[in-house]
Amino acid sequence: MANLKVTDFTGPLDRDVTQEIILVQGADEMPIYSSLIARGQARPTMAEKVEWSTQSLDGRRTAINNAPDNYDENTTSIVVDDGTVFYANSLILFEATGEVGLVTAVATNTLTVVRGVGSVVAAAAGSVADNANVQCVGAAAGEGAPKASARNYDPTLDHNYLQTFRDTVGLTGRMQRHGTLTEDERARLRRTKFEDHIRSIERSIVFGARSSGVTDGSGNRVTTMGGILQHVTTNVDDVAGTMSKARLDLALRNPFAYGSPEKFMFCGTLMLETCNQLYHGAMQVMSGSVAAGLTIRKIFTSHGTVNLIPHRALVGPHAGYGLVVDPAQAEIRYSEGWLPHLKADIQTPGTDAVEDEWRSELCLTWGMEQAHAVIKGVTGAT
Repeated sequence: MANLKVTDFTGPLDRDVTQEIILVQGADEMPIYSSLIARGQARPTMAEKVEWSTQSLDGRRTAINNAPDNYDENTTSIVVDDGTVFYANSLILFEATGEVGLVTAVATNTLTVVRGVGSVVAAAAGSVADNANVQCVGAAAGEGAPKASARNYDPTLDHNYLQTFRDTVGLTGRMQRHGTLTEDERARLRRTKFEDHIRSIERSIVFGARSSGVTDGSGNRVTTMGGILQHVTTNVDDVAGTMSKARLDLALRNPFAYGSPEKFMFCGTLMLETCNQLYHGAMQVMSGSVAAGLTIRKIFTSHGTVNLIPHRALVGPHAGYGLVVDPAQAEIRYSEGWLPHLKADIQTPGTDAVEDEWRSELCLTWGMEQAHAVIKGVTGAT
């Protein structure tokens, strides 16, 4: 963290001053935190268990479940894998042929369908082959029909726990009274502990394990936040080898089906090298567009825009990882006044020493988990 200067760590270091140091000089050590803070994705909370709900519209695609494979152009009672995709008086598109039908009734996974609506494509046996994809186009209500039945979307609840980070800076009276090798030893120690402090926060955001049931060595209850690797479970793609542009598009297909059309991908060293090779000459390099201390490489994929940001914690077995984060879904939640800051002079009165403490209490929330992804096992470009 070569940009950090000892002179920046003299005097009071409240939350606002510390945030400025992080965004301008320390963002490379905590890029996920810095990216979210710079976008204003942070809010205080009054609860140690931070809860949120997400809600997505019902899926619109499923497949024909015609195991005997005996449906044809005359079949009007059709079984699908997921009947909740459709409802009475909705249009069904048979993707294999382009045929459109009208669903008049749904009984669990069995649809009653008027085939070949509108004569765009006549009823065809190929429309209803086993495993052929179908989708719900939308409602088509009859003239003078009664109101449609309500379709409710139940929210999905999730949670994380606040984690407390505390790092003490200690300087004895003798160290203050005698000359040292640095211009200001107290400021130097503050900077050193600050580096440890922000690395701990960022690594917890990535590798943390959610818990509220452990105690420390003194019997005090400890709560810990769950990180991205623990809680992004829907879209985990183990490439287990080299990656091409087409393979990256495949890995990004599902997360881009949810949330924002532009996402961050925090890259291990090998993942970043791979993307650089794949998009050489087709990559925009942007400095300071999210946080002044970050350099962002922007690539354009079939599914959306991806901002590539190096992550120093993704090394060794994690060098081939890419953490795809939707910045509109993720958020930093913190106890009021407990974003990173320095509490000065906390030593016991009468002690021949001075002590300061770096303090933070926060966690990550991820909103709709399906909007994020973990890509791993990348060994190079192909």
